[in-house]
Amino acid sequence: MNTQTIDIKCRVGKMEKTISRSYDEPEDFAEGIEMDGEQRAFKTYLNKRKTNFMDKERSTEVKRMEKEITKALQDPTIIAKLAEMGINL
Repeated sequence: MNTQTIDIKCRVGKMEKTISRSYDEPEDFAEGIEMDGEQRAFKTYLNKRKTNFMDKERSTEVKRMEKEITKALQDPTIIAKLAEMGINL
């Protein structure tokens, strides 16, 4: 087990405070299972796997949207409509 000190930033409105806490990190997956139990370790794995999938898909979609916006901004009719709304590019 590795013990380290981590800083945690806390915000409430404009108030911000950083606290330091001692954190015990398992050295490997087997030790993680021993510390947290198999079901909890598996649930953590599933959550991280889902988060990674969502991040990848979000990144892909943002890139696609950026391409669509760039393409649309090259269309003179779109630029004219934006100008009518007071948005000059």
